Amino acid sequence: MTEKTLKELYARRALCLFCIQTVSEFPLDEPRRADAIVFYNEQLSAIDKQIADITGKPPDIVIGLKPAILFPKAEGVEK
Repeated sequence: MTEKTLKELYARRALCLFCIQTVSEFPLDEPRRADAIVFYNEQLSAIDKQIADITGKPPDIVIGLKPAILFPKAEGVEK
């Protein structure tokens, strides 16, 4: 039962994040933009709290970063 609920919460969380991203791309003069962002952020906070209550920790925050190349391959260097 908890696993199904947790999967549902993560799906709802992903939907909220998608809605926030979509609404953020609306023109700034759109009159409903600010209210929609506030609404979906409140929903996201409530879902995060429910996830934290079930798992004991808040959901991971994923930032879309590219991996760094720490040691680039040198061309023309023989080992």
